[in-house]
Amino acid sequence: TIETTWEPIRMSAAGEIDYGTSVYQRSLVNQIDAADTERRPEGRSPASVAARRLRNKPTSVTMLAESSALRPGKRSVVGDGTAGQAIMAGKHFSMMRNFHLADLLTIANGCCGIGAVFQAMRFLQEHQRVHIYVATALIPLAIVLDVLDGRVARWRQRQSAMGREMDSLADLISFGVAPAAIAYAAGLSTIVDQAMLMFFAVCGLSRLARYNITTEELAGDSGKVAYYEGTPIPTSMIPLAILVAAFHWNHLQPMTILGLRFHLVGVLFVLSGSLMVSKTLRIPKP
Repeated sequence: TIETTWEPIRMSAAGEIDYGTSVYQRSLVNQIDAADTERRPEGRSPASVAARRLRNKPTSVTMLAESSALRPGKRSVVGDGTAGQAIMAGKHFSMMRNFHLADLLTIANGCCGIGAVFQAMRFLQEHQRVHIYVATALIPLAIVLDVLDGRVARWRQRQSAMGREMDSLADLISFGVAPAAIAYAAGLSTIVDQAMLMFFAVCGLSRLARYNITTEELAGDSGKVAYYEGTPIPTSMIPLAILVAAFHWNHLQPMTILGLRFHLVGVLFVLSGSLMVSKTLRIPKP
């Protein structure tokens, strides 16, 4: 077996580069040296060429370091390891292995929303009310997970831009898409109903996007957001709860105005969406 682990690349006081002793490493360096020899101007010493390699960006040393990325699972360290940066390549599921506890809670939040959508779809297939109730029960669970992921991130001091974006996407699924899907499955399925539910979901999307881009501005010098602009998207649980109660008692209140059929309870989702995107309504953040 040929040893391919990269060793530190060092430069001696005489200007000579020690590339290590591994077979693959020396073989690659020999190829690079041969190419450099063909391009080396006459009268320039190997030591000066070696110094140039360390000074310039497109150098043989850089090529050597980058080539380690082509060999899965190997690490290349340039210099003594303090100035250079370790390169890890070819690690399967590396992004998932870098998830923190708060990220896992955020993912669980999103899974609750996806599960709620699945349960709503099963109700349309099997017409068993229990699926609507299970779907609705997953939304409060998602709220608990949404609260916990923020607290855990602050407790462990592991807040990141990726975690913030994941949190927004999970919230959109659990508190925007899932309630709209449940409402549709429960009976809000006319054209007007669908337009109201789409308005609600788009308002949730816009509210989360606005929060992400205004967080730093709202935080100020304290570093903590003091209030929400508009109602937080988890408040969609309120119209959803009223909808499910009306569904349970078979009182969705169908209406027809100007030949357009819709359900009165759907107006609650329009109201909820409008409050989410309000610029003047400010809710203190706990």
